[in-house]
This record gives sequence, structure tokens and C-alpha cells, in this order.
Amino acid sequence: MLTVGPLLLLSATVWLCKMVSRLSRALSGQPVRYADYYRSHLAPMVPLFLAVLLAIFWTLFFRVGQYLLWFAFLPFIMLGTSGFPGLRRLPCFSAFFLSAAFVFACAAPAYYYSFSLSPLSMLMSSPLWVLVCVVLLFYNIRSRGTGGSAVGSVFQSICLLLIFVYCLLGLLRDPSYTHGFYLTIAAAVACLQALSRARSRLSEDVWYAIGWPLLALPALLGIIVFAPEAW
Repeated sequence: MLTVGPLLLLSATVWLCKMVSRLSRALSGQPVRYADYYRSHLAPMVPLFLAVLLAIFWTLFFRVGQYLLWFAFLPFIMLGTSGFPGLRRLPCFSAFFLSAAFVFACAAPAYYYSFSLSPLSMLMSSPLWVLVCVVLLFYNIRSRGTGGSAVGSVFQSICLLLIFVYCLLGLLRDPSYTHGFYLTIAAAVACLQALSRARSRLSEDVWYAIGWPLLALPALLGIIVFAPEAW
């Protein structure tokens, strides 16, 4: 379902939201990696953000279709909920809703082009919630850093194992058109476990830099293998 137009729109929107969040946190004095870099490069970043925003609007209204906004409404609600005053201080609260916002934003183009599904259909999809758990564990690995305990690492490995088993069961019991999704999630679990194990063998900057590319690798391979006609 995912073609070039929605993929560019999705990538640009996620990148812009993330960069604006980092920049605002750096300017307000909140902890964020490379805060000095964001503060010192504010002048060139502002026109870049504006250009990306205009490109997003043009792609949405003249390339993809404005009806996609109905499917993007749910991810933006989750994104706003992640920063709800008071509740965002609860353990894993913000991370969970950020994970859900990211996953449902990624799913929005596929549901948009399905023509027979509504935006609320995403809430009823079990594989999407499983993927939310994977991204949540990814956020936990990134935030834990070198200060993580052995108990936390074991608990995380158990969670990844349970997700992997769930994907195997999904391959046996669910319709064949979902098999590609389950295989992609299982590959993401394997990559996440490899990233966790590599934490003690790589420098902090290298380990941090390969995180997102490694997690995105299964998704890109899934598109190439299971949807070659779209490319």
C-alpha cells in the first residue's frame, strides 16, 4: 500500500516533529543530546523547517490527498497526549504514547489507500499494538544507556521473546496477507535484541547513531520483499 508520495510525506512529518521537539527542548534548557549544536544553528534551521513544512503541505494537498488528514488525526492526538501536563512524569507514559503516535502515523498511509477501512480500524489492529510495544522497548533501550541494570536487561529480553513468539503464532493463525507484517515485526525484534547486545561493544556515539537505521532496516526490507510492485 505504501508508495513514494506517502512515504516522503510520512518521513518529512516525523522528521520535522522530532527536530522541532529537540530544538524547543534545547532552547528551554531541558536535557537533550547536542543541545549546544541546536542552539548555535538556530538561524539556518528555521528556514529549513519552513521549507520542509511547505513541502509537506504541497505533497499532502496536491500529491497524496487531504483525506489522509483523517487518518493522521489519531497519531496527532497520541502525540499531544504524550505531553499531557502531570501525566507525562509517570514512568513510560510519554514513551508509550510517542511510540503509539509513531506507529499509527506509519500505518496511516496503508489504511488510507485500503479504501475500505476507517481511521478507527487502526485501533482494532493487534499487529499495530505489538509494533507499539517494539518501539516502546526501543525507546527504553535508548533512554537507559549505560546506566541500565541487569534486571532491566533481562526483563527487556523476555518482552522481546514474548513478542517474537506472538509473531510466530500470528503466522499460524492469522490470514496470509498479514504474514509479511508479522515477519517484519519479528525481524525488528531481532534487530532490537542485537542493538541491546551491542551496547557494551560500541562507543556511545556510534551505538546511538545506528539505532534508528537498524530499527528501520526490517521495515525497508519488508517493503522491498512484500510490496515490490509499489517500487
